[in-house]
Amino acid sequence: MYGNALVTETMPRVSPAVSIAVESFDIFWHDGQELFAEHEAETGVRLQDIDIDLVRLLDKMGMALFLVARSAGQMVGYITYIIGPSLEKKGERLAEQKPFFVRKGYRGFGAIGPKLHARAKEILRDRGVNHILMRAGTRGVGDRQRVLFEREGAVYMGDLYYLTLEP
Repeated sequence: MYGNALVTETMPRVSPAVSIAVESFDIFWHDGQELFAEHEAETGVRLQDIDIDLVRLLDKMGMALFLVARSAGQMVGYITYIIGPSLEKKGERLAEQKPFFVRKGYRGFGAIGPKLHARAKEILRDRGVNHILMRAGTRGVGDRQRVLFEREGAVYMGDLYYLTLEP
């Protein structure tokens, strides 16, 4: 099982003031409200609407990853993934990147964004993930993520479209 009741891993400091750690959903959710509001103001992503019970269950089942950057105990960035079976190949696991955000004053500061991505890849590999879907959206710093993904060897798979079905 891969659930994280408490902080379970800490990476060596990525700068004099920032560390990166895997956290449980409950800690991520409790400590992240201020940063979530900044994320929403910049991109329109509204984390407050998530299904908390479902995400908590996914975390306990080892099907979610919450990787958090902190400075002096305060959250300054995060990257999240949902992990599941691949529907394209039996026996493979797929991780899909979900919300990713770094506070403006910390972007480029010790390369926190790329370090979050790099550490997430290591952890996902250790959890048996074979493929990662990464999204470089049109909001926030999506264009910069494209460059990062290509630099890491990710393959462009076409455009992602979002359709809302009305009831």
